[in-house]
Parts: sequence; C-alpha cells; structure tokens
Amino acid sequence: MATETDFQDALKWCLEFEGGFSNDPSDMGGETNLGITHTEYDAYRRAKGLPQQSVRYITHDEAADIYRHKYWNASGCPQMPSRIAISVFDWQVNSGRGVQLLQQLIGSQVDGIFGPKTLNDLEYYLSKHSETELVQRYAQDREETYKRWAVNSQAVFRTGWLRRNEDLASKLGVTVTA
Repeated sequence: MATETDFQDALKWCLEFEGGFSNDPSDMGGETNLGITHTEYDAYRRAKGLPQQSVRYITHDEAADIYRHKYWNASGCPQMPSRIAISVFDWQVNSGRGVQLLQQLIGSQVDGIFGPKTLNDLEYYLSKHSETELVQRYAQDREETYKRWAVNSQAVFRTGWLRRNEDLASKLGVTVTA
C-alpha cells in the first residue's frame, strides 16, 4: 500500500508541474499558487479559522496540508498500491476526476467516492489483472482526455498537459501511445 514516502514523492512531482503563482486568463481556475486555486485556499483558511489572504501568499506547508487531506487521503490513496495511488492523486489534483476514472477502469460504480466497495472492486480487479496494466490504462485514458479538452481557449495547455502525463507514465514505468 502507498506510504508517507509515496505521498511526499507524489507531492514533490506534482508541484513541479503546478508551479508558482499564476493568474492566466485562459486558466479557468483563476488565481492559483502551487496548484491551489484562490477559492480552495479561501475555504481552507476559513476552515482553519484563519483570516483570508491572497493565494499568492500560500505556504508550502499549507499547500501540502490541502493536498494531503483533500486529494491524497480523500481519494483513498493510502489504501492503494503505490503506482495506482500516485496516478489517482495526480489526476484528482489535475482534473478532480481521479477516483471516478479509477472506478470506471475497474468496473466499479462511478460515484467519485473511494469507499469499501471501490476498495473491494480494486482488490478484485488486481486479482485478475496486473497493477502495471491498470496504470497503463489510466495513463492512456488521461492522454485521450487531455486531447479532447485541448480545444478553443484550452488549446494553449495541450503541450503541458500531455508532457505531464507522459512524464508521470514514465515515472511509473509505463508508456503512453499517441
């Protein structure tokens, strides 16, 4: 199962792609920093009883806390084999659909919630198929999704999205076919 080291590695890798402060008019998330949107950061600070401030000032520790709780833990990553957890985490961060894609690929009910049923379905799937096969299918589906999304105002992100996916696939020991 995924470990704290896996989370730290996944976070470090993810942050390399998420980058620093941005307010790109083409980015539907608006102001972001370390991959955290201003609305997400506002909600985090409210929940912690902290005063609002621009996402420009988010600390690495705050971003890590958000990533751990909202993306890693909430997606069930600690209960998954490492490579699957890293795949789900990064797609959850990048699209909000990490768990949904996993559920779709393993034939589970697609509700976006990683609970006991999804865990059982994942264990059953892995008893019949290899982890590598699932990670490969996951990367391939992301590739196809990015290509569908990269139209109109979002076309500017295509190269970066595809590179992110290819780099992650390589890190996890699989390849993506064009």
